[in-house]
Amino acid sequence: MKSIFQKCLITSLLLGFSIPTTADTFNTKRCINMGNALDAPNEGDWRHTIEAKSFERIAKAGFDTVRIPVRWSAHTGNAPNYIIDEKFFQRVSDVIQQALTHDLHVILNIHHFDELNAAPKENHTKFIALWSQIASRYQSLPDTVYFEIINEPTDNFKGDLMRQTVKAGFAKIRETNPTRILIMGGDNWSGLKSLPSIPKINDTNQVYTFHYYDPFKFTHQKTSWTHLKNSPTVTWASASDKKALEGAAQYAANIQKTTGIPVFLGEFGAYEKAPYKDIVSYTNATRKAFENVGISWCAWNYTATFPFYNTTENKWDLEKLEALGLSPNGIIKK
Repeated sequence: MKSIFQKCLITSLLLGFSIPTTADTFNTKRCINMGNALDAPNEGDWRHTIEAKSFERIAKAGFDTVRIPVRWSAHTGNAPNYIIDEKFFQRVSDVIQQALTHDLHVILNIHHFDELNAAPKENHTKFIALWSQIASRYQSLPDTVYFEIINEPTDNFKGDLMRQTVKAGFAKIRETNPTRILIMGGDNWSGLKSLPSIPKINDTNQVYTFHYYDPFKFTHQKTSWTHLKNSPTVTWASASDKKALEGAAQYAANIQKTTGIPVFLGEFGAYEKAPYKDIVSYTNATRKAFENVGISWCAWNYTATFPFYNTTENKWDLEKLEALGLSPNGIIKK
């Protein structure tokens, strides 16, 4: 039997039009993550409950995309079907629609699937079951909704085992979404140098992603969840810091050029306990470095940790927002 993708291809050829490619449909330029909400064990646990009005504010500021991390794995029934809790499913659906209402593109992923990182073989079936349900439920959404197959593979989820699992997830999604943009990152937390570890798939609608938090001792200083909890204060903006950043941007650009596949910076930012002026400088320099080589970006995070918006005081951090080339009323500079 022919696959859905093959049927669509044959139909398109007969009717004289072509299937959209990544270059046609991946239009993200300026994105912000909506983390610490649906990726928490329960929404609200990490000081962020997504509000509909946030998307109007985000769109007005000049962002064109929101990335919505989701911890699906914590909201399912038992084996063998791993049915996603309907109340949680509907909550995610509502959030997606809130974003689409304000003409924002949406990146939807599987986030914090810690069990998969620890025991990939044992959780393979659950991973595929999740994507089977998600892809089927959202197959009729516009093509401005992109699926990111898995966030930050790490620990035991690496190498050929990671690639085989991601390929299986990719194939499962294609059964119901033959042309939707699918985003993939590499192992080792999807760091910049992990880009070559992404599985090679012959598909015209894919995007490579990576996360950039270098230098880690600066971006994650004093973070309670890392080994840097009691670290000294680290600054950023030396000549060597800037040279390393330029090298990183060129590395990503070279991957994009040699593969012909769009490369996307899916997360970057610096923790709020770093020196404030250096956070602003780092944000601005990182954004510009990757923009200058044709790499689109997604800042971490809208609120809670690494915040660009203060939900307690109901206001943007104006200097950090300006570092992204934006303002509460839109784009201010390229």
